[in-house]
Amino acid sequence: MLVADALSTILLAFFLTVRPMVDKLNNCIQIVNELVVLVCIWLLFWFTNYVPQADTRYDLGWYFLYFIGADIALNVGFLIFNLVKKIYVAIRTAIYRHKAKALMAVRAAQFKERSLLLKIQKEQSEKSSSYSSSSSQSQMSFSDIEISSA
Repeated sequence: MLVADALSTILLAFFLTVRPMVDKLNNCIQIVNELVVLVCIWLLFWFTNYVPQADTRYDLGWYFLYFIGADIALNVGFLIFNLVKKIYVAIRTAIYRHKAKALMAVRAAQFKERSLLLKIQKEQSEKSSSYSSSSSQSQMSFSDIEISSA
């Protein structure tokens, strides 16, 4: 038990000084977990014959269960928080992708419409230029006829 107490204390000191986890919340959870383990190791000493009254050991057993239950509730709450956060991010990303895809479809339709309008305008301008060139040729030939007759 003394070895477990020493190892838990060393691990707690390591978590307090190095903070090896990715974010602050994970480091806090690990520190709380090590504190609970340390307190539970200390409470295990009180379950021996060192405490002669059975009622006192019984009450200390409930404190032991409270510490472990609080630690489990904290870890499950942390797990649910991370799960909800990941689901929220996934839903937000899916909505963003859906909106981007819809926007791309709208822009593609607008591009098609613009290119079709440009094509129609180009055809109309080509037709009007061919009409104007043919009409100017007919006018030239008509004027040539007038000049030659005069």
